[in-house]
Amino acid sequence: MYILAIDQGTSQTKALIIDSDGRVLATNSAVLHTQIIGDSRIEQDPHEILASIQAACAPLLERYPATIAGLDNQGESFLVWDRHDGTPLTPAISWQDKRGAAICAELEASGHGQLVREKTGLLLDSYFSAPKLAHELRSNPELRRKATAGELCFGTLDSWIIWKLSPGHAHLTDPSTAARTLLFNIHRLEWDAQLLALFDIPQALLPTVVLSAGMATEITVAGHRLALHAMLCDQTAALFGQGCIGPGEAKCSFGTGAFLLLNTGQQPSRSTHGLLSTVAWQLPTETHYALDGGIFTAGAAVEWLRDGLGVIASSTESSSLAERADPATTPICIPALAGLAAPYWQPDARGTIFGLS
Repeated sequence: MYILAIDQGTSQTKALIIDSDGRVLATNSAVLHTQIIGDSRIEQDPHEILASIQAACAPLLERYPATIAGLDNQGESFLVWDRHDGTPLTPAISWQDKRGAAICAELEASGHGQLVREKTGLLLDSYFSAPKLAHELRSNPELRRKATAGELCFGTLDSWIIWKLSPGHAHLTDPSTAARTLLFNIHRLEWDAQLLALFDIPQALLPTVVLSAGMATEITVAGHRLALHAMLCDQTAALFGQGCIGPGEAKCSFGTGAFLLLNTGQQPSRSTHGLLSTVAWQLPTETHYALDGGIFTAGAAVEWLRDGLGVIASSTESSSLAERADPATTPICIPALAGLAAPYWQPDARGTIFGLS
């Protein structure tokens, strides 16, 4: 038996074939592009995301005819599409996008920050999808009208992928990804009517929340039908994949950003030091939670050195340069290229270089 694992990330979609003993037999990937518009808008093409899945998976499925699939996704990125014909009505709006910052500031000033924190475990920040979705609905009356009439679907990228690849267009997500929207009550494990009213978002937009593990639906990838048995947000998928399945176990992943997660067991743990509480996964028998310390810019800073500043020709050069650098005399760069996340949560912060002589 072969299992297809799909890791839909910010800069690439990666596919793996795993056998019944848990061994990785083959991998493949397809690069994704990101469009940066002005100071606050960061977008991707929803159709390119779908194409990257086909491109990453097709060569593997030709060699290893998998029957079971698992999917993780960039948990906070989302789009809105037409429920009837699947036409995207927004781009895929990235987790790095800041267009919801004004709405977050407005709600914080109105005293709603504590309520949001208690229900979701998160902070009012444009990192999460609800304020950006609220901005889109507020600035586009026709989008608002269709959303209220039940003609549209909202979804994080797992929902979009599943809707497009499943028979009958299943509109699904799991608790670990729903928990990254600011609309999901992590204690009751359901969409929260009070939060929906706060952001003025119609519930008709939202996907059905199903278990992180268990038969969710069938999907067709590169002509192969597979049973989708796992759905997770990317960072909690990494927590599980690194074997951090018990309380007190932690991992740190380095990709576009860097994300440190700690398994806190079957109860959410509230941080007083700028960390987030989130759902790690919901299994048929139990739900696990995690503390999350996210850094928005990690590998993206290396890409900027290569593509923006032009001081390196390839990403691999950064390693040898870092090893030769003297911390006592070398200028220091704070790569807050998309604001500062944990523990500071300053969306208006910008990258800074200290120590130039």
